[in-house]
Amino acid sequence: MTYRGSHFLKRAALMLLVMGVVAVGILAQGCSNEEDPVVTLQKNMEIYNRNTTARWIPAPETMEELLDTADVIVIGSLSSVAGAGIQKSYNEADNKRIDEWLDTLESETGTRPALYPPYTSYLVDVETVILDDGAISAGYPIVLKTLGKPSAPKDPDQSPSLLTVPNLGETRLFTLARNPDGTYGLYGWWSHFVIDGDRVTYSDDLRTPIGFTDKVKPEDFINALEDAAAIKTGS
Repeated sequence: MTYRGSHFLKRAALMLLVMGVVAVGILAQGCSNEEDPVVTLQKNMEIYNRNTTARWIPAPETMEELLDTADVIVIGSLSSVAGAGIQKSYNEADNKRIDEWLDTLESETGTRPALYPPYTSYLVDVETVILDDGAISAGYPIVLKTLGKPSAPKDPDQSPSLLTVPNLGETRLFTLARNPDGTYGLYGWWSHFVIDGDRVTYSDDLRTPIGFTDKVKPEDFINALEDAAAIKTGS
C-alpha cells in the first residue's frame, strides 16, 4: 500500500472513530448545544486543512508556473533532524476553539481524539539560492517542516510512494513555501527534485521525470531556473 493510500485509510478511520464518539456525545446531551458537534468537527478539519505546513497544490505545468508558485527555491541537503511535535493551527484562536471543543468532548465521553498530525523539522544546509524571499542566504541553514514522523529506512517490499523525504545527507533542489513561524514546507510530492543524475527527476520513489520543461539535464535545468528567477525578480 502506498503512503497516500495508507494515509487516506488512517484518516478515514480517524474520522469514523471521531464521528462515533461525537454521536455518543449527541445522544448523551440531547442535542442541546447551539451547534451540532459534527458541524464543529467539520470546521476543525477545515481549519487543519488550511493551516498545514505547506499549500498542497497541483504540480506546475511550466517553468514560469513553478517560479510563480514558490516562495523560495534552493539547492541544499538535509543535515539533521531539528525537532518534532504536533502540528496545530498557526491561528491561536483556532487552537483555542478546537481545544475547548476537545475538552468538552473528553469530559462527556471519556475519549479525546488525536486530531493533530505529527510533524518533523529538518535542518537544510543551503548551498545555492535560486529564488530568495529575503530571509535566506547561501551557507546558512533553513528549517524544513514536514508532516509525519522522522523517515525510517524504506522496506524493500513496500510499494513505491510519491510522498518521500530525502535521507540525511542527500542533496535536492527544493521549491518551498514559507510558514508563518519562519520554517518552510513542501508544496506537495513534486516540491523537491533529484539533480545529481543524468536527468532531473522528482524525488518520489520511482524518480518520475519532470515534464514542464525540456531542460532536463541538471546543469541546463538549474541555469534555466536561475535565468527565469532573475527575470521574475528583476535582478
